[in-house]
Amino acid sequence: MIRKLTLIVGTVLALGAGVALAQEALPIQPAQLVREVCANCHGVHGRSVAPTFPNLAGQQAAYIEMQLNQFREHTRADPHARAYMWGIASNMSNAMIKGLAEYFAKQKPAAGTPQNPTLVAAGKEIFMNGDAKQGIPACKTCHGAEGQGLGTFPR
Repeated sequence: MIRKLTLIVGTVLALGAGVALAQEALPIQPAQLVREVCANCHGVHGRSVAPTFPNLAGQQAAYIEMQLNQFREHTRADPHARAYMWGIASNMSNAMIKGLAEYFAKQKPAAGTPQNPTLVAAGKEIFMNGDAKQGIPACKTCHGAEGQGLGTFPR
């Protein structure tokens, strides 16, 4: 009886692993998934036209991959994540997530727009040197000297 049960459990596990591997090898290309799903909110090239949805173009691949994994696992719980991304990411395979992250990382970032020069100067000061009085470290420490992002830290 135990031998039969072991055989059944082993077969079920092997079939499950086969299904997981098959999901990893889905032939859908990231650009196709972007056109069919992501572009509705983030734009075809990752440059959003709505303030609700972030620009993904030029973002660090590691950061996008981390975020998509958190959406899929329902561990990123901001209101927009629940409303939009939890459902979208729930069926994404690791390969799909990696492909999307690489696709968006290769896109040209959205151009900045001119802002109040006084506020820009104050922001640059905090970015470069932090604010010791308020215990704020320099932003460049985690986000890179040019704000390009580093690994799982975003642009």
